[in-house]
Amino acid sequence: MIQMKLKKITKKILFIISTILFILVSGVVFYFLFIKTDYDSIWYSESWSYRKAIFLEVPNTISNIEQDLLIQVDTQKLISEGKLQNECQDLRFIDEDNSTSLRYWIEGGCNTTYTQIWVRVRIPRETQKIIYMYYGNKLAPSGQEPWNGEFISISLNDCSKGWSTVEDLKGRFPLGNSEYGQSGGELSHYHKIFESIQEENCQEKVLAASTIQDDCNPESDNILSNITTSFAYVPNYLDVNFCSSKDGYLPQNSIILSEYTTPAGWEHVSELNDKSPRGLDDLKFTSSQSHNHNSTCINAELSYTSGKIKYLSLNSVNSTNRIKIEPQYFTTNFISNRNVASIPHRAILMFTQLPPLGWEKFEDIEGRMIKGSSNNFASTGGTEDHSHITSLDFSIKNSTSQKIPNIDLEQLCLPLETNGITLLPSSNLPPYLTVIYGKKKSSGITKIQMETGESKEVRDSKTNDEQKSSEEIEISFDDEKTKEDVQKDDGEVLGAATPTTPTGLLTEGQTNPTNITDPTPEFSAIYNDPDTLDTSSFYEIEVNTASDFSGTVMWDSNKMNMTTTNQGERSPDITYLGDTLIESTTYYWRIRFWDSDDNVSPWSSTASFTLDSTPTASSLLTCGFTNPTFITNNLTFSAIYTDPGNSNATSYEIEVNTASDFTGAVMWDSGKTSTSIASENRSPDYVFNGTPLAHEGTTYYVRLRFWDGNDTPTDWATGQFVDILKGFKLDGLNLDGLKLD
Repeated sequence: MIQMKLKKITKKILFIISTILFILVSGVVFYFLFIKTDYDSIWYSESWSYRKAIFLEVPNTISNIEQDLLIQVDTQKLISEGKLQNECQDLRFIDEDNSTSLRYWIEGGCNTTYTQIWVRVRIPRETQKIIYMYYGNKLAPSGQEPWNGEFISISLNDCSKGWSTVEDLKGRFPLGNSEYGQSGGELSHYHKIFESIQEENCQEKVLAASTIQDDCNPESDNILSNITTSFAYVPNYLDVNFCSSKDGYLPQNSIILSEYTTPAGWEHVSELNDKSPRGLDDLKFTSSQSHNHNSTCINAELSYTSGKIKYLSLNSVNSTNRIKIEPQYFTTNFISNRNVASIPHRAILMFTQLPPLGWEKFEDIEGRMIKGSSNNFASTGGTEDHSHITSLDFSIKNSTSQKIPNIDLEQLCLPLETNGITLLPSSNLPPYLTVIYGKKKSSGITKIQMETGESKEVRDSKTNDEQKSSEEIEISFDDEKTKEDVQKDDGEVLGAATPTTPTGLLTEGQTNPTNITDPTPEFSAIYNDPDTLDTSSFYEIEVNTASDFSGTVMWDSNKMNMTTTNQGERSPDITYLGDTLIESTTYYWRIRFWDSDDNVSPWSSTASFTLDSTPTASSLLTCGFTNPTFITNNLTFSAIYTDPGNSNATSYEIEVNTASDFTGAVMWDSGKTSTSIASENRSPDYVFNGTPLAHEGTTYYVRLRFWDGNDTPTDWATGQFVDILKGFKLDGLNLDGLKLD
């Protein structure tokens, strides 16, 4: 009976649950089918002619937060087509409802192939989101976030065109702060010896001078100065130009800061290792951190045996202890770009005002100077101020106010113990100007490629110490559309064909060479496109230590300009601009092209090349000796051949000359002659076969070189010898019983 009741209850519960689920599902379906607005069919404003949809693929770990996303757009192309104002004033970014405006800010200026635009987007709980980029309104005012600040970079040369020298930083060091433009610090400093009287309960009130005299003579009547001699202090520095611009697109050889290892395409600035940048001016200083001070006085006739006023008189000059000082600092990797470039993610720059989007204040440098390092990045050190210890030799004397000359005085409270006095501290800061340090956000996106047709994500290579994040938001662009396109039934625009895989990859004009000698080789490939009238003006090359490109990134060119190449033709030679290549190491590279519709091809197949090792010639011997002062009738030469790649030497050449620079009389030039020598072995003795020598004590100069199996020559091994014969010839002499030593 109980079991039957339970079955009835269970069936009733299941019926109720099924009914509720049916109602909920039906409601959701009804909402999406009949109520939910088809936002894609809505146009933001009649005043705008074009738009592109931007698709966001959001990981489950990111949701319901506002995030600054970096979008890169070829505004130069849009401007050249008459679709965008010259200063990008008519750009607008609209949320997925095609109504809500999104905040945006252009970082690197407009009218470039890679215009960087920061857009603040609220990331939804869903895994997908769409925003729209509108453009094509010739009357629209600027819609980006206002910003009155400037970027500040460092240059070892004059500031580039479009960048101005920061006059306020001339002769000053930048100091991190939340506000820009506050100046302070001194070239020299001194210390006060005693505190001025603050309270009336002092047991021993005395007077001392508040100024100093350069030629104080403690053996004459004097009054002690309450300040020491001064010391001019400047930390270890390098004079540079600080350059500012509202444009964040960096000219060639700009220097910025990084907490991380040097990224591909950039160089570490070794000139700033263990040095702080200082604004160039006409003054020159010798850096000195270790110093001390002396006590001093002002000479005057004021010593009396009686009187109401007590003052201090210096008996002898004393020196403080010597200490080493350094202001508070933050170590950084100063990096410089080989080419014009956008600012990489996580880079650190100085600002007059922090940008409205895409950057965050870097507080680790606040109150600190910056100092370069080759490997110890983001460490801190130094102190805000310093003091010294001294022992004073002084006497307390009496006087009257009428008898004290017109000297600037201050009243002191003399401590009970005057041996081992600790001087009052002084600041360690040299002349400075406060600047704002900002760090560029990574935003999970490093590069977005505009696509026509099929969506595709393209990313910048990251610095060597970064790992690819599983929390990146994938972004892709839809086709450009007009209002009329959106109103069509199909709602789509047919795009141009995508270029196909590049072919015919050559390094230094060869296919997968194993013996190139140029440390900056040149690459080329054939551009292929089904649209026979299409051309390509952009490429990207990646060079890596691994064939699957999972190893060390030696170079990622990013999207770069090149001479226009027609379909089916070979690209121009593209020079390698990455990190230093290592001899006898195999590297792998690939390339892709963009067509005139800004479609990108697939990556090419992988090509390889090996930088040939450079052989050497060393230890040149003449007649078996190094630079002998004599020779034998059998004049011979030899040297040691070495090749890190273990290639045998195949040829040699020897020159003998009367001049050390080999511009004199040629006594012998063997020319390139065949031989065979294994690496790390001495060559055979090569017999002199030139102009007969007179054996008159003339000094001759000789040099020898080899060629390896790849026909790479060594440098010359050089030597010299004196043309004097040693030994004699015995012919027909009976030597029985004769001993020759």
